[in-house]
Amino acid sequence: MLNNSNAKRFANAEAEINLIYWKQHVDSFKPEEVEIELTFATGEQQKLLISASKMNSQALQKLEPRLILENRALFDHNLQNKCSETTVDKKKHGFYFDQPGLHKFPDNTFVFVLGDRVIGEMTKPYIIDPELGKVLHPERSDNALVQLCELLLASKPQVLLSVIFLIVTLLRSWVKQIGADWQAILYIVGRQGFGKTTLAHLLTDWHRDVEGDTDLFFEAGSTMAAIRDQMAQARDLPVVVDDLCKSSSKTTERQRKELGARLVREGANSAPIIKKLPGGKIRKQKCAAGVILTAEVELENASDITRCIFVNIDQPLDLPADLTADLVGGAIETCIKWFLEHQQEAKTKLEMRLECGIPENINKRIANNLLVIGFVFWLFTKAASAAGVSAAIINLLIKAITEAIKTSISYTNNLLLELSSHRKQANLAAVLLEGLRQDAFNLTKKIEKLNKHEGVIWKGDLCLKKSALERFVRIQNGYQNYTISKIIQELKDIGALVLQEEGTAQVKIKKGLPRVYRIRISVLKSEAKEF
Repeated sequence: MLNNSNAKRFANAEAEINLIYWKQHVDSFKPEEVEIELTFATGEQQKLLISASKMNSQALQKLEPRLILENRALFDHNLQNKCSETTVDKKKHGFYFDQPGLHKFPDNTFVFVLGDRVIGEMTKPYIIDPELGKVLHPERSDNALVQLCELLLASKPQVLLSVIFLIVTLLRSWVKQIGADWQAILYIVGRQGFGKTTLAHLLTDWHRDVEGDTDLFFEAGSTMAAIRDQMAQARDLPVVVDDLCKSSSKTTERQRKELGARLVREGANSAPIIKKLPGGKIRKQKCAAGVILTAEVELENASDITRCIFVNIDQPLDLPADLTADLVGGAIETCIKWFLEHQQEAKTKLEMRLECGIPENINKRIANNLLVIGFVFWLFTKAASAAGVSAAIINLLIKAITEAIKTSISYTNNLLLELSSHRKQANLAAVLLEGLRQDAFNLTKKIEKLNKHEGVIWKGDLCLKKSALERFVRIQNGYQNYTISKIIQELKDIGALVLQEEGTAQVKIKKGLPRVYRIRISVLKSEAKEF
């Protein structure tokens, strides 16, 4: 506190720094907010909260007009000295939360910042950033988790998997800190009207502001800048991009597929989120949220597919009327509380699973994501059991999540197989050579019998009828859309086609026999390449 003689010289009030608030997640010696208490000559006291970067007499006078300064420079100098002294006094330290989600303290304890509340035990004063405080989260009944488990058993298994993904999202920063390679996006796919959007709302609408709106849910037509800002800022929270639907316009559908792929890569942090700044500058950011997409369109890249946990809605969900977003919000809060009280147990469990490794017969990225899903389901059942859910219901939930994961893996594998079937595994020269080796063509050894066969080997060249060449090429992976003109052009380009006369690529090898494409086998061998 300023001494009396200095107070009279500097101002009409004594100033004392009560608390300094630090950003908990930033390694810095600069405080964020400072609480100053002014004591006037009348004995009246006034507490002021001011940004540390703007802490000076001028800013204090704007907050408290009764403050009269006799010597502004000395007042400011003395105030800065007091701030420096308080900086080393940890008893006067508090925490400033400007990010949602899990926060770890030096003593290895955790709290979860959820809108205007901090879940978990706080031993020091704290401030929540006003922007975070705009989202209100009233206390919810612990019985919500018991109700949710019962309603999940009355729903399709895909709903349970989606809820587990949501809980992973809330623990996302911690899971990655422990060392799990979590890259998953929840990709809810299905026909229009089957309940994709309803399920997505169930996973986000528990997070609302005073007006009842959620800032975590976006339509596919929303601006990418707004979506990306939330992906970077909504730490340990879900962000939904809804309705990547099919379109009668090929251009529009292509744009939606590209948007989906871009969101998958940015959501999994395989590509940075680029934020444009004034002056043509950019800032690269990372996704801190759990991204949920609802779509009719499918992804077309294997690396994008393996970054997703697919929830295939193949028939209407018909969710129970009592299964609401508020109920989900209450249940997941119970799970978070259990985690905060048993963090060390959870840490040991996850580390053990990571040490055991993943199966070799499954894609590494998929296996890592499912490992985390399995761990968080374990956490979910532990919290549910502590809340009073019976062992019988827990066993039924285990069966449901097993079915949901198997269905998700099967859907993923089918997508990868379908994608593989449309990817070229070799060039056309290699494809034709392999067909020749496998006796894929009905060839005759006698040229005179060509009418009754698909082709013949003549003078060291492969001679094929049009129908045989086109049929064989079009059933090969990656060549399904090839036309005969495209096949012929590629053969011409590598010099494999023997041409006899202008206007046609087919030749007559003997009078009275049908025309054929005469393909040099020697060129096929020299040009063959596998991919």
